Amino acid sequence: MPKLSFLTIGGATQDITFHSPEGVLIDNKKDPTKQKLLGFEFGAKINISDVNFSFGGGAANTAISLARLGNKVSVFTAVGQDLTGRAIVSNLKKEKVNVKNVSLSELASGLSFIVAHKSPAGEDHVLFTFRGANEDLKIDARAWEQIKPDWVYLASLSGKNWLTVLTKIFALRQKSESYLAWNPGNLQLRAGLAKLKSYLALTDVLILNKDEVIELLVPQLKGVANPRKLLLLLKNYCPGILVITDGINGAYALRDQEIFFQPVVTIKKKDTIGVGDAFGSTFVWALNHFNKDINLALQAAMINSASVVSAPGAQAGLLSQKELLAEM
Repeated sequence: MPKLSFLTIGGATQDITFHSPEGVLIDNKKDPTKQKLLGFEFGAKINISDVNFSFGGGAANTAISLARLGNKVSVFTAVGQDLTGRAIVSNLKKEKVNVKNVSLSELASGLSFIVAHKSPAGEDHVLFTFRGANEDLKIDARAWEQIKPDWVYLASLSGKNWLTVLTKIFALRQKSESYLAWNPGNLQLRAGLAKLKSYLALTDVLILNKDEVIELLVPQLKGVANPRKLLLLLKNYCPGILVITDGINGAYALRDQEIFFQPVVTIKKKDTIGVGDAFGSTFVWALNHFNKDINLALQAAMINSASVVSAPGAQAGLLSQKELLAEM
């Protein structure tokens, strides 16, 4: 099978993950956009049981995931002209990702501080992100034409000009006839359906977690929280393949009117950083590799994301194509 050409677009960061047993999980179901809160004693000095330095960001994570799965991968992202930026680019090059179109910014490189928390309900995290250089993301039309991507994987966009960037991405995508998979970020979701409708209608694969779907569909929810029903609501706005991940409850997909389900893979967790990027990018690759078989695509995505949470950071656990296929 010939290599597919992928272009990933979004952020690249250095990640610093703290593990602390002192956080308290707070139930906040009255607010559908903030159903659980993680709290620490105000004014206290909090002990850190473990710390991990790694790399992250939606564009970088998905680029490395797709490269390890045997694809030809290019990335549109932005870094600062600093040591962190050099390290981010060096890490991408090491993974055989084309970094020719990484933009250099006068701003400092992106940085994420992540607080990982373990509770009886499972393990998750709160992520504090300094976008920095990621806000200077440039979309080069000529470079896009030279890359000729079969697929574009669009991750979170940041900065005050994100909507202009988004519009340009979709315009270039239509001109190039590339397929597009989209995992919208916080700024996009907060903008609401009114601003996203026209883009959702042109998306081939839309990937969101359950909380993100609820945030996007708040005006239409009317108490709906079941992932299967959320998929059907979402279908009114995006005719493509829809995917909703629901943490330890598994993942769902909808194509046309058929709903598919895949349970989680039970595995010892290190942290959940990057699990969404691993899941989404692997699903899109597997959709092509397995001739549009949704069940196999969900299975492959679940296996790779489980491998990611079994290792520290967003990228260390990503499997090669050979390793992934051996697990199926």
